[in-house]
Amino acid sequence: MATINLGAIRYNWKGAWSSSTAYVINDVVSNGGNSYVSIQAGTNQAVGNATAYWNIMSSAGAAGAEGGSTTLTTRGDLLYRGASAVARLAKGTEGQVLGQGANDPAWVNGSAKTLTTQGDLLYRDGSGLQRLAKGTAGQHLLMNSAANAPQWTTSAGGGLKQVQYATNSTEFQTTSTSFVALPPEITITPASTSSKIVIQSEIPIGTYEDGYPDMTLYRKIGSGSYSEVVTRPNNPNGGNSQGTWVTLRNNSTAAANQYEMNGVSDIFRDAPNTTSAVTYKWYGKNSNGGALFINCSKHQIDNNTNSYNMLGVSKMICWEITV
Repeated sequence: MATINLGAIRYNWKGAWSSSTAYVINDVVSNGGNSYVSIQAGTNQAVGNATAYWNIMSSAGAAGAEGGSTTLTTRGDLLYRGASAVARLAKGTEGQVLGQGANDPAWVNGSAKTLTTQGDLLYRDGSGLQRLAKGTAGQHLLMNSAANAPQWTTSAGGGLKQVQYATNSTEFQTTSTSFVALPPEITITPASTSSKIVIQSEIPIGTYEDGYPDMTLYRKIGSGSYSEVVTRPNNPNGGNSQGTWVTLRNNSTAAANQYEMNGVSDIFRDAPNTTSAVTYKWYGKNSNGGALFINCSKHQIDNNTNSYNMLGVSKMICWEITV
């Protein structure tokens, strides 16, 4: 009786047909979308249906409505779902990126080709992505007059450029009837020669024996000398016109007002016309003799130790306003 090897009854898949491969019976190959089985050993025998060497096993079907075998024509093409069927999106050009249109995808100019300089911006106009070249220092971004694209612009208006703040708690006294430097001061370095500087101060002061203190603001630019910056009006009645003038003589005796301390507040606008450091400093004197105290009362500076002592802190603030 003959012996049959059941393991030998099988098809052997060989992949795509090759003219250089030696095929034996039951070898299976693919070609042109079809598959073929060898019925006779051979080499370089073209595949086909019902030939001496091959029989067809399966045939490629026609592309369906959603198929893409006949839709993609060029390397790099893409398939997407259109309104009713699969559609071809032709390949884009180098540097383009895939974007979304109103309904379907589309290739648009990419940022790799559009942005050329550090600081450039990318925006979308009516046809695609566009480059907005970087602006210059101090410019800001606005919408153009047609309201359809951004643009850089330079502000024509002024604004707050910087703020400086200083405090001083030094206890100080003077009996001078001529202006002398007081502890409170502040320094600011303007960014522009056209800037205006607004100085606001609050100085705690005390007086003694009808001192009638007179205080005024001085300034120096860079390493220059201090000079009075407040313009005093002419006094039609004679006598002196004061800068900041205050009397704290609320009591009739010197023994009473040695406990007093009050605050002098003042605000002034200056135009120093420089970009060098500008220092503002208070000067003071006693117009009627007596004594002037800064940041304390006479009772405090005399080192008395009881609840009548009074201390304060001088505060100054500067704003630079650009125009």
